[in-house]
Formats: sequence, C-alpha cells, structure tokens
Amino acid sequence: LSTLDPRQILKNAIKRMKDKLGSSVEYYVSPEIEFWLFKNGETISFHDHGGYFSTPPEDLGYKIRLEIASALKSIGIFPEKIHHEVPPSKHEIDFKYSDALKTADNTILYKYTVRSIASKYGLIASFMPKPFYGEYGAGMHTHQSLYDSSKKHNLFYDGENELSDIALYYIGGLIKHTKGITAVTNPSVNSYKRLVPGWEAPVYIAWARLNRSALIRVPMATEPSKVRLEYRATDSTCNPYLAFAVMLMAALDGILNKYDPPEPVERDIYKMSEEERIEKGIETLPPNLDEALKEMKKDNICLLYTSPSPRDRG
Repeated sequence: LSTLDPRQILKNAIKRMKDKLGSSVEYYVSPEIEFWLFKNGETISFHDHGGYFSTPPEDLGYKIRLEIASALKSIGIFPEKIHHEVPPSKHEIDFKYSDALKTADNTILYKYTVRSIASKYGLIASFMPKPFYGEYGAGMHTHQSLYDSSKKHNLFYDGENELSDIALYYIGGLIKHTKGITAVTNPSVNSYKRLVPGWEAPVYIAWARLNRSALIRVPMATEPSKVRLEYRATDSTCNPYLAFAVMLMAALDGILNKYDPPEPVERDIYKMSEEERIEKGIETLPPNLDEALKEMKKDNICLLYTSPSPRDRG
C-alpha cells in the first residue's frame, strides 16, 4: 500500500533524484496558493469587490488574511507575501520555500488553516480554479529549483549566463512531459475552465524569462540562490505530493537525457497567429481532463516515481 501513498510517492521521487544527482541535492519548491472567500448563503457570492493589492474599504478580507498568516506562523509556516488578488474576493498568501516534502505538508496545512479561519467568519474558502465564467481563475504557480547542500550551490545558476545547463535540461524535461503530467497537476474538470486564453493562465507549452503567457517562466533573481523557475499551470485542486513528484520526474528525465528546451518565447503568445505558433513549434496543453488522462496514459513518466524504469534496473 505504501506505493499508493502520495507522500511515499514523493519520497520515492526525491530518492530517485538523489540516487541520480547526488545525495546532497535538494528539490526546493514554493507554491503561490490562491484562494477565494465567498459569502455563505443560498447562492455563492463574492465577499468583496476589491482588486489587485486593494486596501480597505474595498478589500474586506485583509483581517482574515492577517489572522491566517498569524496562524500559519504559529505552526512553523512562514508567510512572505500577503495580498488581495486581481478579481473580487481572491486572495494570496505565499509562504517561504522549503524542500518538496515539507512544502507539500505545509500546503495541506495551509489549506486546512485557510478553510478553518474563513469558516470562523461565516465565509467559505474555496481553492476552485475557475468558479465563475468571465473572471480570472485561481492557480498554484509552483516555483522550483535544485540545490547542492554540500557545495552550498544553486544548481540552476552557472555564474555567467545565469541559467545552468541543468536548469535548461530541467525545463526541457518539463516541456517534453507537460501533456503527460497535466492530469496530475490539474486533476479536476474545473481545472480546464481556467486553462483558456485571455486570463493570464497558461495554455501554450513554451518557456520565457519575462513573458507571463508562457507555461514556464524564469523570474528575475536578485542573487544566485534565488534563481528558479515557475511552472504556471498547476492549480490547488492537485494533490501536492503527486504534483511535485511528477514535475520532478519530468525534469529529472530532461537532466539525465539532456533534453534541450526550445528557444524562449518573449512575445505574448496569445497574440500570435496559429501559423506563427506552428512555425515556432508551440503546442497547447490538453483542453480538458479526458484529453489530459489520455496524454498521461501515453507518457510513462507518471510511472517512474513509483518504481525504477527498465533502463535504470541493474
């Protein structure tokens, strides 16, 4: 039964990574978990009508966010960014990165804490990706990097071009296997209501340094230790243990087989014509859960973290 336990699956994935890259290599993850606060009535309705970084009186959730942040800190989860998001009633509290297993544990505790405190105020906290048509959705952008603790070195940074070969192969692996892992990172029917053009959610399989219409973005880093990538498709209906595991295994396959990523795309992909996207080889994420499950069945990467692959045996 341990092979079916999501937490054990992530442990297996981390062990596999350490076996291949070295026992001192750590897989660091930091999710941006967005959530909604709705009034608890006969119909679901917005708690407020604030916007991005709104302040009171438009932002009615600020006291609740502060109480959530205080509760998280009391159990060892340290918030770093707290703010109202773009659409009405959507909020974000980001907490400090850690190794993937601890971050997955913290994600479960975070969601429990948010729901509990919202309930105290008579509200419903929801992590639904797209509750309303014509509004922005809620994602779980997942920042990730590899760090060699023995050398105290971020393996994504090479000192000259900023992104190391390992980082590029990591991106190459994610891009190669993205369709196959999407059913895990976006496991609900509603997940695919969010993954549509025009609402800042990724649709096209590409990477970039600045372009927020790409699936994978490399945020600007103020120091070598902060060089990382951001996988933008994931949403909070995922099981974090499984999502972190499949992203790591896709990336590890890229590192081991040296998959070069395509050229970064810094143009707004939503504004490209279909011909331009085809010319650049930009494919799309599965449009619905059924297609995502079919892609997962075609890609054995989702099996690699539960047992050794044939090429690794012996």
